[in-house]
Amino acid sequence: MKNILIIVDLQKQFADKNKISYNKCLKFIEDNEKKYTQIIATIFKQNEDNINYKTHLRWDGCMNTTINDLEFDTYNKKVLYKNNYGTFDASFLQQHLQCESNDIIDIIGCDSDACVLALCFSLWDNGYTNFRVLTDYIYTTANNFDNEFVIKLMRRNFGDCII
Repeated sequence: MKNILIIVDLQKQFADKNKISYNKCLKFIEDNEKKYTQIIATIFKQNEDNINYKTHLRWDGCMNTTINDLEFDTYNKKVLYKNNYGTFDASFLQQHLQCESNDIIDIIGCDSDACVLALCFSLWDNGYTNFRVLTDYIYTTANNFDNEFVIKLMRRNFGDCII
């Protein structure tokens, strides 16, 4: 059985205001990375292929994202660039996760209401049953609602996968 950690968009552009949750996630990685057999980190980078962020949200804060925007050690971690919220299709998940039905997938990172949530929907819809969102290590940078609301929404949609 493998233990897999997926770190969602934990990059300096998405640090919370006082970096409290961001630093808590960085500390989790540092303290726990040895217990995982595989670690995958996603990094969000805007590009001209997906103009929705710029057009509809009037946001272009990640046009020049690089691996240097990850403030944790990327050695022995698979880093995957993406230009969307993270709705991954079955072939993408199979290629990068390479997991068996009894493998455990833990999820941490940012934004709980966007990319973390999108990843959960992708895993759920593609039949992954052993994923767990570690709610102490996810957060949102949204100003108009809090993380607890998002966690309630996740529990409604994914039940005991949200711990």
